[in-house]
Amino acid sequence: MSATDCDAYDAMISCLAATRLFGSLRLDDVERSNEASIASPLAIISPGSWTESRTDDPTRLIRRITYRVTLRVRGDDLRTRFLETDRLAHEVIARLNGANFGEGCVPSLSTIQRGESRLSAGNGEAICELVGTFSFLVPASFPSSITTT
Repeated sequence: MSATDCDAYDAMISCLAATRLFGSLRLDDVERSNEASIASPLAIISPGSWTESRTDDPTRLIRRITYRVTLRVRGDDLRTRFLETDRLAHEVIARLNGANFGEGCVPSLSTIQRGESRLSAGNGEAICELVGTFSFLVPASFPSSITTT
């Protein structure tokens, strides 16, 4: 049996929680996580799209799932906020690149592919958004298989 996408997100949260670097860590939509009362620094893992492709084995597909990790740091000093989001981004990348997120996961395909930093002088916040993927081997008859190429 293969792990589910949700199992992988749970593994990511556990992996990042073990670092004890974040005041708050959640699986959520970034737009819904703008509350001022949330502890800083904040890491939000947001599920994204997925695609499936055939493998050499006709009974298996490889599912490639995209996700985002948004890091938010609050503080008074712009440079300090930027340096902290940069440090946290490096820590997240070190832990998620090559990670095994459960049965059927292909760790060599778990990678952060890009990032973007944004600073805001007005609200005292720095944001770094990392975009990554992970992949699982799933049965070709997996119930949620929609796209095969």
